[in-house]
Amino acid sequence: MTDSANQIKKPQDIVYWAKTDYVEMAAINMRKDIAKYFGMPAEVEVGGFPGDDLRPIKIHYFGSDSEFRKMTKYIGSHYLFGVEPSGY
Repeated sequence: MTDSANQIKKPQDIVYWAKTDYVEMAAINMRKDIAKYFGMPAEVEVGGFPGDDLRPIKIHYFGSDSEFRKMTKYIGSHYLFGVEPSGY
């Protein structure tokens, strides 16, 4: 992919899983951090039900591939979700 193709802005989604204890606070802070550090408001949606052990946090972001990679790297290094990563 060329550099210009990496800069085309498009809607992109990613889902993180978090323990129910952390999910609401993590979503609020993610929304603030994405707007502050990446200059684009993101839709951050918490799914599941309050009684679930794990709940999804879906981030809908409109940006380029390179911006999206930077954002996911930032989130991965700044947030702990109380969940150990598992292999696919």
